[in-house]
Amino acid sequence: MEINIVRCLLIFLIILIHCTPFKDSYPYAQNAILAFVVPLFLFITGYLFNVRKTWKEFAHYLYGLMMMYAIFEMTYIILSYYLPVRDGVTELTATVIFSKLVLHPIGPYWYLHTMIICSCIYYLSHRLSCRFNIDIAISLSIFLGVILSYYTPLLGLLSPLAYYMGVIAKRRFKHLVYMFSGSFMAIPIAVVTLLYGICTNHAYAVQLSYFSILLGVCTITSLVWCSLRISPKVCHIMDYIGCNTLPIYLFHPLFTLLSKHLLHGLIENGYILIFSLVVIASATIGSLAIGYGMDKTGTSRLLFRKNMLRSSIITYNT
Repeated sequence: MEINIVRCLLIFLIILIHCTPFKDSYPYAQNAILAFVVPLFLFITGYLFNVRKTWKEFAHYLYGLMMMYAIFEMTYIILSYYLPVRDGVTELTATVIFSKLVLHPIGPYWYLHTMIICSCIYYLSHRLSCRFNIDIAISLSIFLGVILSYYTPLLGLLSPLAYYMGVIAKRRFKHLVYMFSGSFMAIPIAVVTLLYGICTNHAYAVQLSYFSILLGVCTITSLVWCSLRISPKVCHIMDYIGCNTLPIYLFHPLFTLLSKHLLHGLIENGYILIFSLVVIASATIGSLAIGYGMDKTGTSRLLFRKNMLRSSIITYNT
């Protein structure tokens, strides 16, 4: 349950940093949040990855993930040509589409691109070295990830490092509580560290700095402490949201885009924080509603999934 509560907070922050008015009004806050949210999300993704799949199971998982990425990234590329998107394309040619789809993803769906590559590296390394030791597989994965990041544009260096740190944590600790025992003192440390990051403008480029590692550890420790003390009903809601971060991640850009136009009154009057909270709530509820509707109509299979929504019981490998 604790790991889902962490994922719940992280997906809220992901929606927040994709909210353009918030980015424009509080650029230092956005940079500080980016510096720890992205590596922490990659860490948890690596932690939850189930490497003990058969070839057939992994091929099915990989095919679904790749097709899902292709659908959403292609949609974003096309829309970015017609809509005022900061990182949008200026022409729709085969070369540009190939570059953005395979080498340099734009928009929020680069995360799926990173998941595909990191999971492939780890799974293949595990299968190749299964006769020896899983630690060899992890070491080989880190080596290959670093090589890819240095000699190809497929990965940034920090993404595989954060992902495989999660893999190592899963290897050493069977449960998140064993790794991060909850402590109230982590809360003021996290707040002070975040304020430090905002004041010093810690940017996306310095992920996995001392700042991001300290803030990531304090965030998890704080949430583990809070999860043991919040009401069961609230805990269950956060648990449910946390185990359904995938549909929220996939569909939230639709709500961040619409909110900017539908709630422009809040933006014009300077109520950016209220606007951001409304966006987080609407994107979360709306994305879950879309997932629910797809499950009920059977259209989840269009995204190569039996069901978009899951129960609040942890199932490894989203």
